[in-house]
Amino acid sequence: MSNRPYSGCNVILLWLAQAAGYRTPRFLTFKQALELGGNVRKGERGTKVFS
Repeated sequence: MSNRPYSGCNVILLWLAQAAGYRTPRFLTFKQALELGGNVRKGERGTKVFS
């Protein structure tokens, strides 16, 4: 993770994720999840994040 603060429409995406029940207000890439020892469930889809 880059630890850069979110800005622009990414803030709105985080608000929507929180409203949908996500507990952690962070995004990461598939590769970052694997590097951190996490995994991604088969069939999961990503969301657009704008930099």
